[in-house]
Amino acid sequence: VTLSSSCPRPPRLRYAPLGLQALACRHCDASITSMAIRVGFLLLASLSGVTADGYDLGGEDAICWLTQTTLATNNPNGTLPDRVQLNSCPTGTYVSLDTAKPTALVDNIECPDCLDYTMHVNLENLIEAADGIKFVYGSGGCSDVVGKDSELVEPFTPFVMDTDETDGDGTNDIGHANVHSCGNQVGFCIPFIGNDGELATHTSASKDSWGWDNVDSPNVGSVTFGSDIILSKDYSPYTIIAHGRFEFTGADGAKWRMDMAAAHLGVVVKPQTREKTLDMGVIMIGTIVAALALLFQVGLMVLTMMHYSNKIMKLSQVNVLVLMIFAAVLGILIVMLTNHARRSHARTRTLSQLEYTGPTPSPPIPG
Repeated sequence: VTLSSSCPRPPRLRYAPLGLQALACRHCDASITSMAIRVGFLLLASLSGVTADGYDLGGEDAICWLTQTTLATNNPNGTLPDRVQLNSCPTGTYVSLDTAKPTALVDNIECPDCLDYTMHVNLENLIEAADGIKFVYGSGGCSDVVGKDSELVEPFTPFVMDTDETDGDGTNDIGHANVHSCGNQVGFCIPFIGNDGELATHTSASKDSWGWDNVDSPNVGSVTFGSDIILSKDYSPYTIIAHGRFEFTGADGAKWRMDMAAAHLGVVVKPQTREKTLDMGVIMIGTIVAALALLFQVGLMVLTMMHYSNKIMKLSQVNVLVLMIFAAVLGILIVMLTNHARRSHARTRTLSQLEYTGPTPSPPIPG
């Protein structure tokens, strides 16, 4: 099977795993049969390229991705490889979740300091990132470019990602740290999914530098972040991941970027009140029945007035019918206004004032 060596970058699949994004390339010179073969290889690669304890398979371990951003000084005309998901994060380099899975998230109400997480790095073990991986060149794996393979060359030094003098000291090693939340329609929540404000959301990014506080191991550092979270119950349960990004340079001058993420799975967002949401069909049927009943009363009143001279009609009291119609209309208006006021008031209450008394949510996803 021959694939085109000039395959342009495929359309972005916002909620698909990286392996499946490669299948979006429609410009490869390959038949349907070859694509089927490629799917098989991608599935095998996916199975062999994930950690059994990673959150992508329901585990608790963090996941790391490695990206080469600049070429080595001895290979200025080479080709940068695609981003690759590591089999496992290097020893001592990962992100840990410092707070338990949130259980107090309420629909569209901010949970302050809801998730604390710590990024860790061990420069001595970053060489482990190359264990068991093969760099792929070209757009989304659609083509293979002949050239010098990339390699990690130690020793490694941190790279200052943020040099903006207007933000703190302007020497932040970590240029990006935030929390991503993916709704129940996202199969695999990764840091590279776009923010649409609903199904996938991002908190504001933070910056900081490593704290090299380990006297015995000067190449070991860490830094802690915290984030507020606000989510909608419409896409509950969520996968919430803490994401951190840092860069480092190798002895050959090549620069590398490491993305790391750890996740809480099955995070349930509870409704604001104990009110039950009725199906629109039920509401419509109830409205039609109420309207027909009201029309019946009006018709009965008109018929009574037109034939009031009849002995039978004299038994009907027009003033009673008018009072019934007025009471029915007034009752409907009161219910509508009260319901609107209650919903408006519920949205202004703070999280500490809310007490969830609704039905017990479904068991969370394992992990």
